[in-house]
Amino acid sequence: MNARRLHAILRRHEIDPKDWPQFRAMVELNLFPSKELLNRMNSVPNYRAARSEIVLALFTENEHEFPPDDYEVPAGYDFDMPAEYESLTPEDVVLAASGGCAV
Repeated sequence: MNARRLHAILRRHEIDPKDWPQFRAMVELNLFPSKELLNRMNSVPNYRAARSEIVLALFTENEHEFPPDDYEVPAGYDFDMPAEYESLTPEDVVLAASGGCAV
């Protein structure tokens, strides 16, 4: 989402301009909003509506297009697991995913 579209949403919902930098940081930098702004987004109707419209805009920008029903996998494409991973047991997978020893 570009800054112009974000500012249009914030203007449309009459969001206080002092909160715009936090909205922008939330959208562009994926930063968590302050406790005060989070409370406003949960309790003040226009802030809640702005948050919902921003989320909707972000999701619609990144819509995933699935292949058509008649799509065929290219010849020679292999869906099987690579040989180096076939020997892993479920316990090995859990241990690797946990990042440490299972003690």
